[in-house]
Amino acid sequence: MDPSMEEHVPTDPQELPSEPVPSTSAIAATIINSTPASPAPRSQPLSPPPTADQDKNAVDASLTTPELDSAILEIFGDDPSVIKDYGQEIQSDLAVRLQHIATNGLSKEARKELCDKYLPPSNCPLIDAPQLNAEIRAAISEPVLKRDKGIELKQKQLGCSITCISQAISILVSQQNKDTSVIKLLMDANRLLCDRQNQDSMTRRNFILFTLKKDMRDELIKTKVDKLLFGTDFAEKLKIAKSIFKSSADLKAPMRSNKTAANKIKTAPHTAAAPPPPRQNLNWKGPPSNRRPQVSQRTREPAQRSLASQHSNSQTSNRAPPQQRQRRR
Repeated sequence: MDPSMEEHVPTDPQELPSEPVPSTSAIAATIINSTPASPAPRSQPLSPPPTADQDKNAVDASLTTPELDSAILEIFGDDPSVIKDYGQEIQSDLAVRLQHIATNGLSKEARKELCDKYLPPSNCPLIDAPQLNAEIRAAISEPVLKRDKGIELKQKQLGCSITCISQAISILVSQQNKDTSVIKLLMDANRLLCDRQNQDSMTRRNFILFTLKKDMRDELIKTKVDKLLFGTDFAEKLKIAKSIFKSSADLKAPMRSNKTAANKIKTAPHTAAAPPPPRQNLNWKGPPSNRRPQVSQRTREPAQRSLASQHSNSQTSNRAPPQQRQRRR
């Protein structure tokens, strides 16, 4: 680079320019003035004012659908349009195990172990499945008996479930610090299971009553379920039903049906004389020519004989001499 073209930097204070140095405020003012001004914000178009009809509709909507507080909504009850398919979630590990059992079931060994573990309590035996009465067992058919046995086994498992939940409730109630929310949940489950037990017992009774006689059925419906499906006093009820049926049959008058009376009339012997044949009137006409009456062989022979005799007489008269003919005339 050419040294003559290098900028000369003054080092001596006498060589410094005599002009004053501009202040910082002046520099700032110069920078502000030199920056371009920001564009003015665009004016957005104003929406047209609402019309009278829009104002009226808004007022009507506010009057017809007001916002109700929770107290009023509780009085109205639940919204029927809201469908609740599922409830509150449970613990994830518990949900996995319950879903597996619900879809695949328990093994026979596990089911038997649980049923043997939770036997019905001694002070509450009626939560177990009621047994079938011996009289009914002997009266029903084999398919009906098998169906009843299947429902009874399901009821036994329900009884074990009720026993297990009842033991948990008894433990919670005996504690000093009682958690009422947990007790309420367990008690609700027990109510549902006991109601299902009763419904299954009614189903068993209806299946069996349908196969029995109607006269006995009306009396057996009045029995109540206890340890036995038709009650422990079933034998007495059966005797009463039989006596009522027998006494009602004795009081009824014997009724004759129309069919039996008609059969007796048909089979009765005809003792009276047969009525005479109808007389023929003077204007009576014989059957048409194409329907001639059939003449028996006996009636035909005398007619033929009479015609033959007449023919022979005519021939003899013709052969006789004229004198005899005149005499005959």
